[in-house]
Amino acid sequence: MEQHKGNAGKLILGAIGGLIIILLIVIVVVMYMNSNKDQYALENNVRVGNVENYSAEERAAQMQEVVDNGMISISINATPFLSLSNPGEGVNWVLQNPETQQKYIRVEVRLDETNEIIYETGMLPPNTYVNSAPITKELDIGVYPCTATFFGYKLDTQVFVGQAGAKLDLTILG
Repeated sequence: MEQHKGNAGKLILGAIGGLIIILLIVIVVVMYMNSNKDQYALENNVRVGNVENYSAEERAAQMQEVVDNGMISISINATPFLSLSNPGEGVNWVLQNPETQQKYIRVEVRLDETNEIIYETGMLPPNTYVNSAPITKELDIGVYPCTATFFGYKLDTQVFVGQAGAKLDLTILG
């Protein structure tokens, strides 16, 4: 009989311990939720409507200009090649700065394996392209993964505005 009393006491102590653990977990969760309560509160210092002195159309035009300045259209041959039997023809890059871009671009092509520049252009105005050009490093026959990075610059100030890149596979033929 006394053995049953000992087991009952252990069960009661275990139950009380479990309840204390659950209570502590609830307290921690409630404290955490209350500590982050004001983190996402609505801003009190707001006004309703458009920014003063600007119509909705003017603000939309300003935002579109920011987007347009940061966007760079790119066009390059994703699988250019160079024939070692006729190296004077150069690599058929077929890279273009489209007429609609309205910014200068400059292009660098790097070997992915070494990050070495193997071709780079000067500034290309809108509506111009480079059909073919030589590379600056002698490469053996094979396929070379490369990255072409296009850098954009404002037409009026030549200030850098952004960049975009493209992966390509340069093939060197015999």
